[in-house]
Amino acid sequence: MDALGIDRTVVARPFPEAGRTVYNGHLFVEGTLLDETSMRDHPLTPMTDSRILRLLVPQTRRPVAEVHHQAVAAGINRIRDALRQAGEAISVVDAISRPALDAVAEAFRDWPLVSGGAGMAASFDAVGGADIRSKITAAQGFSAVLADSASAENQRQIADAIPTLPSRKLSPSALRGDSNGEIADLTPWAAARWQEDPDRAVLVYSVGEPSDVDLNDQPGGETTAALIERALGACARVFVDRGVNRLIVASGETSGSVTNALGIRTFDVGRPISPGLAWAAASSPPGR
Repeated sequence: MDALGIDRTVVARPFPEAGRTVYNGHLFVEGTLLDETSMRDHPLTPMTDSRILRLLVPQTRRPVAEVHHQAVAAGINRIRDALRQAGEAISVVDAISRPALDAVAEAFRDWPLVSGGAGMAASFDAVGGADIRSKITAAQGFSAVLADSASAENQRQIADAIPTLPSRKLSPSALRGDSNGEIADLTPWAAARWQEDPDRAVLVYSVGEPSDVDLNDQPGGETTAALIERALGACARVFVDRGVNRLIVASGETSGSVTNALGIRTFDVGRPISPGLAWAAASSPPGR
C-alpha cells in the first residue's frame, strides 16, 4: 500500500472449494471455527482466534474494517457501499460460497491491490477481471523441498515423501549450537544426492512427527520457529547457489523467510495444478 500510494485494500480469505469460508469476520474450516480445529493446538503457531480483524490489528498501523455477509448477500452495489463506508482501511470481506466470492471480486476488480488466498484469485477469472496467470515454463536445475510446518497434514506429507526422497531433518538444538555449521553440512550431502540423480528433489524438514516439535525456547532469545525459519532461508540461499532452481516450501512463515533470503520481490503465478496450487516463477534478484 505504501509503494502504490493507496489508502485502502481488502483481505479476501475465503476459498469455499477448500472448505475455507468467512462469516462475520470469522474464518471457518469445513464449517468449524479456526480456533476450534486442530490448528488451535499447533505447537509453534497456535490459532487461538478465528476473527481475522483481531489477527491483523497487531500487525499493521492501518485501520482494519469488516464487510459482513449481510452486505455481501445484498449484491455488488451493497458491497461497494460497505467498502466506501469502511474508508481508508484494510477491509476483511465475508464470503461463504463461490457465487458470493465472485460478487466480492466484481465489486473491487479494478482496485490496484487486493489481498487474500487462492480462492480470491480464482474469482477474478469468473468476473472477467485481470488475468493474473502467466505461462510458466519449467525451470532447469536441481530441486529441493523445504518443510517447517508442524501441522498434522504436513507430517503426513513428509511421511509419504521420506521413502522416495533423500531427506535430512534439522535439529533445533544443533542449530542453536552452530547454525552455520549445520547448513554447511547439508550442502555436500545435497550435492551428492543431485549427482546421483539430478532429477530427484532433496527434502529438508524440521517436524516429521509430534515428538520432533521443540518448544524449548530460550528466555529472551530466538524462538524455535524463528530459528528454523532463518536456517531454512539460509539453506535455500546455499542451495540456489549450488544450482537449485525449483523449490517447494511448506509453511507460510518459512515461505516468507526463503523469499526474503533469496531477495525475491515478485512472482509470476501460473495456471492451477489443483485448486489453490500453482507453480510460480520468481523474479531473479540482481546478481542471480
